[in-house]
Amino acid sequence: MLIVANWKMHKNISETFFFINKIAENFENRKNFIKNNVAILCVPFISIDTAIKQVKNKNLCNFFVGAQNCFFKKEGAFTGEISARMLKDIGVEYVILGHSERRCLFNETNEFINKKVLSCLNEELNVILCVGENLEQKNKGLTNKILSNQISAALMGVSKENLTKIAIAYEPVWAIGAKKSASCSEIEDIVGYIKKEVLGLFGIDENLNSTLKVLYGGSVNPENAYEILKIKHLDGVLVGNASLNYESFLKIFFCI
Repeated sequence: MLIVANWKMHKNISETFFFINKIAENFENRKNFIKNNVAILCVPFISIDTAIKQVKNKNLCNFFVGAQNCFFKKEGAFTGEISARMLKDIGVEYVILGHSERRCLFNETNEFINKKVLSCLNEELNVILCVGENLEQKNKGLTNKILSNQISAALMGVSKENLTKIAIAYEPVWAIGAKKSASCSEIEDIVGYIKKEVLGLFGIDENLNSTLKVLYGGSVNPENAYEILKIKHLDGVLVGNASLNYESFLKIFFCI
C-alpha cells in the first residue's frame, strides 16, 4: 500500500524538520506492524533536501520523499521551473503530476502533462499521475470519458515496462477538500475501470493488479481511511489536508 502525503503549499523548512522528527518519535514503537506499507512525503521544493536528510537520519524505513510537480525540459531559460533531472539529482524518487490544481489553476493540458510524465520516466523517477472529473462532469455521466481521455493522453509514448513506475491517483475534483469523499462502491468501480482501461490501452493480457497501482485521493482522513483501504484492487491513498498533521497521517499509515 502507498500512503502519499501531498502537502501542497504548506510547511517551511523548520516545520518539515519538526514533522519528520515527530513521525520518527511515534514510529519507532510501531514499526513492527509495518509489512508492505510505503509512505511518500511530497513536500514543497524548498523542503525536499531537509526531508530526504531527516528520513535518512531517522532511519525511517518505508518512507520516501517526493515532489509535487516538475517541468519537462532538462534545463534552459524557464524561470521558476524545476526539472526532473534536478529532482533526481537531489534524491527525489516520486513526483506528483496532473493534480487538478495544476490543471485548473495553471491550465495544464493532458498533452503538457504527458511531456512531464515522459521526462520523469526518462530520469527513472516514479510518477503519481492524478486524474479525476469535476462535479458538472460527474452529474452529466461523463466520469469514464474524462478519465479515459486523461489517462490515454498522459500515457502516450509510455512503454509497458515503465508501467511499474506509474501510480494513477483517482482524485474526483468534487471531493477534494470536501467533507465527504467518494463512496467505497464508487471508488471500487472507478479503480476497476482505470485498470481495465490501461490494460486495453497497452494491449496487456495479464492481470494488471501486480503491474499498475491505482490510488484514491479526495478527503481521505483517519476516520474513513480504514474502509477506503479495504476496497478491492485499491493500492493506496493520496492524502491532502490530513497529511499536514503527523498524528493524523500516522493514523492513516498504520490503519492498514
